[in-house]
Amino acid sequence: MLKLSKIFQKEFNQVPQKIIRQKTGICNEVYFVKLKDKEVVIRMNKESSDLKGLSLNIPLFKERGIVVPEILAEDYSKKLTDYNYQILTKIKGQDIEQVFFDLDREQLLQIAHEVSQVFKKIGTLSTNGKFGDVVAGIEPSKLSWAKCISENISTIKQRNEKTEVVKQKFIEILDSVFKKYKSYFDSVESQTYCDDICSKNVIIYKGKFNGLVDLDSIVYGDFLEAIGRIKASWFGTENGKIYLDAIMSEMELNNTQKEMVSIYSILNRIYWLSEIGIQFNQNTSDKIGAGEVQRWGNSVDALLGEIEL
Repeated sequence: MLKLSKIFQKEFNQVPQKIIRQKTGICNEVYFVKLKDKEVVIRMNKESSDLKGLSLNIPLFKERGIVVPEILAEDYSKKLTDYNYQILTKIKGQDIEQVFFDLDREQLLQIAHEVSQVFKKIGTLSTNGKFGDVVAGIEPSKLSWAKCISENISTIKQRNEKTEVVKQKFIEILDSVFKKYKSYFDSVESQTYCDDICSKNVIIYKGKFNGLVDLDSIVYGDFLEAIGRIKASWFGTENGKIYLDAIMSEMELNNTQKEMVSIYSILNRIYWLSEIGIQFNQNTSDKIGAGEVQRWGNSVDALLGEIEL
């Protein structure tokens, strides 16, 4: 923890009283740090793009009345350590994945309302008419949403050449989905949305929505993809159904849009399955557990039961 002590001596002229590493996420190293007068969050990365992306996105969210952290300090020089870093205020509460199954129906409906408001507010941001992730302020250049979906499928296949965790049946399903829905993907208009607020990055305090964290990137594309991630995260659970149904109702989705939510849930579940055995950072491992692969495969099969190809 020497590198953290150096940072906090420089930025706050004090040594941390307590440091807790957060073990989720595949991009940044994240620590909760207790100082004399407050608790803060430090995010570290040898690459700067994710950190700079959050720095640019925070004002966009704040302007629309969405609660996000404040940046207290940031340094991309690597003069003090070999990491870029960013120190933020800590939003009170827990990540939604830690409390989701303790929430009652009314709490789930309230949180669904707030998350839907995020989609609506961020959807007012203009795009450059193209598609893909906006990282560190660099706008995407893909000419169609279909191109983004195609590249994601290619990524799954490339990973699977190394790990072989995705069954051949699922690879064939990816190709079938793309073929069947390509005209839909081609028809998608570029819209701004916040993609990674499915099973994480939504902070809950005393059963209520209390803000968003880790907003490193936003996306130009189809906001239904983000709702598909929510379905993929909580599918097969009573709380998950209440939460998803409430979001789809708040967003006034029609039957075609609900069908696409199911399609995106499958695409995302297979994409997440393909991450097994790929080491992205110290939070992840290249070890492949047969039980984990089986559980994820079963969840894909369950989602596939909802659609016809």
